[in-house]
Amino acid sequence: MAQAELIRSLATANATAIVERARSEGFQHLYGELGITEQRHKTSFDYLRTLRGHSNARLAIDFQQLIAGKL
Repeated sequence: MAQAELIRSLATANATAIVERARSEGFQHLYGELGITEQRHKTSFDYLRTLRGHSNARLAIDFQQLIAGKL
């Protein structure tokens, strides 16, 4: 029983490591293709991506300094 739990835990840890490595490599490729080189831009991109995943977040892009009304 304990050995099965150990095997399960190791498999889960390995799967997580594989997914995270693939995610990291994917983002490096994406940043390269988009020409994003500065860490602050990468951080902003990650933040916006995280916000997009929340159902109560509303994102808007506006090229004007003045914004009126509810978003």
